[in-house]
Amino acid sequence: MTEDEKIMHEAREGAKIIEKRLLDDKLNKIIEIGARAHGDQTRRDGSNYFAHPKRVAERVNGFTRKAAAILHDVLEDTEEDYASLLKKVEEVVPGEGIRIVSIVQALTHDKEYETYLEYLERVKVHSPDAVKVKVADIMDNLNDNPTPVEMVKYLAALIYLSGLGEETPEKILEILEAGKALKDKNEKQVKRLGTFGKTIHS
Repeated sequence: MTEDEKIMHEAREGAKIIEKRLLDDKLNKIIEIGARAHGDQTRRDGSNYFAHPKRVAERVNGFTRKAAAILHDVLEDTEEDYASLLKKVEEVVPGEGIRIVSIVQALTHDKEYETYLEYLERVKVHSPDAVKVKVADIMDNLNDNPTPVEMVKYLAALIYLSGLGEETPEKILEILEAGKALKDKNEKQVKRLGTFGKTIHS
């Protein structure tokens, strides 16, 4: 490597370090937005709720996905609305806020107006970014002592979002119905429905 090539290489590496520091600073500001929104919310085990979005962010790559992961429950579980969240994110990353918050909006399940399957379909149609963050969210939830019903729900969602096997909305609905049967402790119904031909046991 010539002296000029060394100088160019060092300049490129220096630029990468500066860019990473800038992105880290921006992500820290996004974390502050999420932390303030969730406040003192807790998980069902009593742990701080905001630890969950931070873990989800660790499971995805890229600034946009990490930012959306940090904020993914803000619209669903806090008093923050779309307009105010967008304004705050735009202040951190001008011009990029709408992309990040649109992912957050796609990940927001309005349980009053849509079924879980309709929600998953909307996430899948929205973008690969939304799917990646949702899969990371589910993976973290699977490590958080899920109930048998939640296990069925999360595994069905992973199959559908990840495109594993011959998944169809109808087949996923069948699995979710098996989950409902689990909840109702209807063992015969659970065995009849199964999961892709495999019996689900409580």
